[in-house]
Amino acid sequence: MIIWLASYPRSGNTLFRILLHRLFGFQTYSVYSAASAAERMPDDNDRMMRLVGQSELETDVGLLHSSSGVHFVKTHDLPGDDGSPAVVLVRDGRAAVVSYAYFLLKTERGIEEPERDLFETTLEQVIMGDAYGGWSRNVKAWIDRVGQPNIVRYEDLIADPVNIAAAALRRLGFREEAKDTVPPSFQELHASIRWFFRRGKPESWRDDMPSHLEELFVERHGETLVQLGYSLRTSSSVPGVK
Repeated sequence: MIIWLASYPRSGNTLFRILLHRLFGFQTYSVYSAASAAERMPDDNDRMMRLVGQSELETDVGLLHSSSGVHFVKTHDLPGDDGSPAVVLVRDGRAAVVSYAYFLLKTERGIEEPERDLFETTLEQVIMGDAYGGWSRNVKAWIDRVGQPNIVRYEDLIADPVNIAAAALRRLGFREEAKDTVPPSFQELHASIRWFFRRGKPESWRDDMPSHLEELFVERHGETLVQLGYSLRTSSSVPGVK
């Protein structure tokens, strides 16, 4: 069977998979081939695969539905109608698009510290774009499919990784105890792949997103932002998923 680990890019999917591997001993998979990932991360992909505990799928993902084993499979794609259970990783969309803009500049253009104008141009394209459906469409599609009890917020995962990951597994019917109760620190992850694990602070998007692009994001995605329980105000975000 498949259990989808679904998210818009840069919303905590990798962190959640690291926790599944490090704390509970689960292997995970991805709908995206290792060869494709290696093209984008030629210097770091092998290290990332080991860190996440990812195994390459040996068969077409569609054939896993009838498998007797459990396969946790990462996807950023919009949901299909296969009916498989899912954990949906969500993050304040303003933080997700900022992080995704940096990710695209590094993986597609090799630029780790972009000039301000280039970064803001890329960020605007991400906000307005439809990659993986665009932020709000992607998130809303998965929420509508699985229901809010199966949502894991990135901010909660950062604050309490062991208990949040364990609770997500219990909701799926797993009763495994954590094999290790010490999650990886941000310092460890940052030292491993500095550009991928950039800041480790949920509110750091405020330093990177200018006010006019925040207004653009809210105009385009604000309804879904509020649905997830995030404040439209820049001064705070509302705890918990409403």
